[in-house]
Amino acid sequence: MTKIDPTFEYDFERFIIKPWRNDLLDRSLARVQWWFEANVKRTRTLPRWITDYRNATGNQLLAMLWQVGWDDTLRGIINSLSEADRRKLVGLAAELWQQKGTELGLGNFIRAVTGHEAEIENWFFYRWILGETGLWYGYSPTMPWMWGSTLTPMDEFLSGIFIMDEGGIDYDLVSQVVDLARPLGEHYQIIYMEFVDNFRLGREKWTTFAGTAAVWNSTTKSLELPVGTVEFTDTLLAPGWPYEQNVLCTFQITNPAQIPTFGWTATAGPGAAPDGVFCEVDPLAGTVDLSIMWGGAPVLLQSVPLTVPVVPGLKHWFRVSTSDLGAGNIRIRTYVDNVLHNDWNGALAFASGYLYAWNQGPAGVMTLDNVRLFVPPLRIDEVGP
Repeated sequence: MTKIDPTFEYDFERFIIKPWRNDLLDRSLARVQWWFEANVKRTRTLPRWITDYRNATGNQLLAMLWQVGWDDTLRGIINSLSEADRRKLVGLAAELWQQKGTELGLGNFIRAVTGHEAEIENWFFYRWILGETGLWYGYSPTMPWMWGSTLTPMDEFLSGIFIMDEGGIDYDLVSQVVDLARPLGEHYQIIYMEFVDNFRLGREKWTTFAGTAAVWNSTTKSLELPVGTVEFTDTLLAPGWPYEQNVLCTFQITNPAQIPTFGWTATAGPGAAPDGVFCEVDPLAGTVDLSIMWGGAPVLLQSVPLTVPVVPGLKHWFRVSTSDLGAGNIRIRTYVDNVLHNDWNGALAFASGYLYAWNQGPAGVMTLDNVRLFVPPLRIDEVGP
């Protein structure tokens, strides 16, 4: 027994395997035990501001960052952060370093350091799955490719990171974080868009305009709209809309009579009449209708045959592309599974825009996923070998 203070909970001698313990060792360790007890007691009496990273400032905070792995080699990242964000990194360090080099860790690093959510599409997302994958629309150079593509000599190491750019993003900081957290040998394209939502964290970017509130499916990470439900994006997207923009999403129906409808409105969003342009995909009638809603009265702009099968239970892509033709005229093109359907041009003038999805029914749930809006040209930053 080497304890100096019998009430002290630790005995240094017990850190040594039992066969080696004897009286000589016990006496030899007495001074070690004394220092052990003294230092532990001193540590326990340190002021809270010294040991609590939540109250640390200045050089004390930098020292704490260094102690948990954020050393001088990462000064480029540290210097870009506020004191509040630096404190957050100290608290999250153990968990982040444990996840480093994984896809989960990459997303968490981006969120923790930059405050932005990232949607990551890895190698498997871009591979053909027999019986499931179609010729969906992608935005070059991040679209499905086949073996032997010239996109990159080693495209099996390429993944895409999609980030919603609401302004104020430090692009260089994001690239540094991706380079730090990425798996060794992996190459990433960081793609910035005006709106990105894959519903991984819930339905926080959407507001129910009409009908029963859509339900977030935590298993499939998608939004399920009951019959009659209209869901709006809850933030204004790209002032000056809809000129020179692309909107795309995936949808899934459960009833062949369902009419999935996608719109982009020029009014004040949730709470106002959904005036603007909308597209109805009607599998039963076999049509794709492009219409305008103004003052609550719909006007059909163009109706074309649906030339691809929309099958209940399978995921399909919908896309709309708008172009400015000048003199107040725009061109609107809609695509289902990358096949052009509506191609209309005429005079339309909108000042702003929200996206919405509408399940017209008459029965069954409509699923919405992977909603994106971008204004060309895309900003794409490359990170990796």
